[in-house]
Amino acid sequence: MNIQLPKTKSERLSMVLWLAILAVITVGSLLPKMSPPGEQFGVDKLLHAFFFLLLAALPLFGVPDRKTALLLALSVAPYGYLLEFMQRSVPGREFSAHDLIANNLGALLGLFIGCIIRIKTKYFAPPEDCA
Repeated sequence: MNIQLPKTKSERLSMVLWLAILAVITVGSLLPKMSPPGEQFGVDKLLHAFFFLLLAALPLFGVPDRKTALLLALSVAPYGYLLEFMQRSVPGREFSAHDLIANNLGALLGLFIGCIIRIKTKYFAPPEDCA
């Protein structure tokens, strides 16, 4: 298997940002909950969707190899399910179908946006010697 590392500054930045968001989501999801359940329902779900959108889209910008980028982007939804499942054993946390739906909607939207942008920038960009 030949894995291509990010070459450009923007690809490296995308992957560093992806790893940082992954770490924040993981730690934030597995810390005991401090606020009462159901507090700020709308904002919480928007944050879930937004961060999972980023997790699905960023590999499509930052990973040069198409198959690896798609594999990382597609792994976001199962990872969200795993986090929700693990929350059952965290004090003050529970499995939330609403969080799971928000995670998956964000991941699907991120996959869609990321694929569109990747296609436009990788396949329809002007040749580098013309710029």
